[in-house]
Amino acid sequence: MRYTDAIIEFQKILKTTEDPYVQKLSYSNLGRIYYNQNLFKESLDQFNAALILGDDVNYKIWIGKNYLAMGMKDKAKTILNEALTVNADNEEVKKLLSSL
Repeated sequence: MRYTDAIIEFQKILKTTEDPYVQKLSYSNLGRIYYNQNLFKESLDQFNAALILGDDVNYKIWIGKNYLAMGMKDKAKTILNEALTVNADNEEVKKLLSSL
């Protein structure tokens, strides 16, 4: 329940803004909050929404983390490999892929 106020505020922002940058930040922050609460499906939805607004390797990493947490290793591997093609030196992605 400690994140309830933040969730409500980010949802309000999403309902009232048309600025894609602000929307991406709001979706991303909601995704992190849900992830920290082990609400991986909800987190995945938020990061996918952010990714639709603009391709960002960080969103792909978070999507991969969610797939891993949900036991969807094939999907995690696919999206993490996409992230690795953008930044071949990303140690976090390499570590996540090595865990598969």
